Amino acid sequence: VNTSTNNIGDVLEYQVDTAIPHYDASTLLSSIKYTITDTLSAGLDFTRQDELSIVVADFAGNEKTLVKDTDYTVSYSADGKTMTINFVYPNIMAYNTLQLNYYAVINENAVIGGGENPNEVTLEYTNNPSTGQTSKPWDETKTYTYGLQILKYDAENENTKLAGAAFELQDEAGNVIAAYEYDENGVVSGDGLVETDENGLAYFVGLEAGTYYLEETKAPEGYQ
Repeated sequence: VNTSTNNIGDVLEYQVDTAIPHYDASTLLSSIKYTITDTLSAGLDFTRQDELSIVVADFAGNEKTLVKDTDYTVSYSADGKTMTINFVYPNIMAYNTLQLNYYAVINENAVIGGGENPNEVTLEYTNNPSTGQTSKPWDETKTYTYGLQILKYDAENENTKLAGAAFELQDEAGNVIAAYEYDENGVVSGDGLVETDENGLAYFVGLEAGTYYLEETKAPEGYQ
């Protein structure tokens, strides 16, 4: 899908489907470039890197699973956000299509609310063997994750913010969700229970779109 809503911590499987170009017999095959580059936003990290799968196929339905360091090489940028796959073109030239499957996890740096967490993939391939000119078609997916802010205050005086009120978040079946929350270190793993701070605020974050139930399990001191 092009867009999705997910929880922080969810593992997403991405799939890239593309064609394999062909050239005339005079082409120097070693000069052909065929490279896939995938760049994640700050809220996504590559994971399950040993489960990367690349399969090529011809129009007759014959398939071949490509072998790392034989049919292609894969490398990652210093910050871990960009994956580059360089293909050995002579090893795939007998095929017509290529399918790449790989995984990423939504991390605690994900944009929460209306902002998107994009993943962009680019294919660079030789479109003119005589000049070495390349084309760079690209595509993008967008992942969204949401949150809930709680403000607890005195019903008779909205300026009186109440600390120490405890809440838990439940799914539609009534199961407590160990949602992420904010603390002094930013977004961190939660145990399904948050308490309002001195400003009367508490948060559950990193939630996929859906229906939830919020239950107050402890009132602030002096309240019921």
